[in-house]
Order: sequence, then structure tokens, then C-alpha cells
Amino acid sequence: MTTQPTPAELRQLLHAWGQADGTHTSKAAMHLLLFTEVPDIPRFARHVQVDHVRTLSGLVHCAWVRDWDKLINDQELYLSGTEDRFLKIAASFATGRPVSLFTEITNSLGHAHARRVAEAVLIAADVTKLVTVNDAA
Repeated sequence: MTTQPTPAELRQLLHAWGQADGTHTSKAAMHLLLFTEVPDIPRFARHVQVDHVRTLSGLVHCAWVRDWDKLINDQELYLSGTEDRFLKIAASFATGRPVSLFTEITNSLGHAHARRVAEAVLIAADVTKLVTVNDAA
């Protein structure tokens, strides 16, 4: 019998995927996604695959979003405006899905959220060794 991971476990598994995938854009996507409440919504788990992936270091137990478009278009998630914007930007990092930063970040993001987006851009550009980004996923 397979049990669904708790939201806390799911967050750890998503973080592990950001690290295991090996791309800076995946890390950036998780940096944004994990800043939201979205992984805590029970319906979110329907959009996630939990499995082991093979890396150079061995097998890593992790979770990733199966289809970002379906996740973004799931009207039953009832996302706040900020969560919706973060999800769209995270999907852009994860998949290359086009997003308008003008639309998504100039629409009244608070300081903490704007900082998180800036951090994600630095993570995606792989300049975190040059610029300090705290708590980078």
C-alpha cells in the first residue's frame, strides 16, 4: 500500500529534486515553489510524481511536478494571486514555459516575494557563488 507523503515530507522531496536534477533552473523553480503554501494544499500532491532518480551520487528519493501546465490550470487549487504568479515563474524556470516578468512581478509583490524572485534569477544564472543567496533550494 502506497501512502501519500505529508506536506512536510513533500517539501523535502521537492527540495531533493531541485538538487538531484542538477540544473540551476530546477533549483530556482523549487526556490520559488517552496516559498509558497502550494505544496501544503492536499490537491497539489495529485500533480507530483514521487520516485527515485539516479544521480552521479546514487539514487535519490525525490518528487517533481509532472505537468506544470496542468498544475497552473487546476482551478480547484484556489491559489492566491501571489501563489499563482510564483507558480507561473517557477514553471518558466522548470520547463522554459514563457512568462511575462513584467506582468508577474510588477503586480504588487511584497518585499519578501520580490526578493525571492530575485534570488531565483540568481540561482538560475548560477551566480550564487558570486552573490550570497540565503536558504537557496
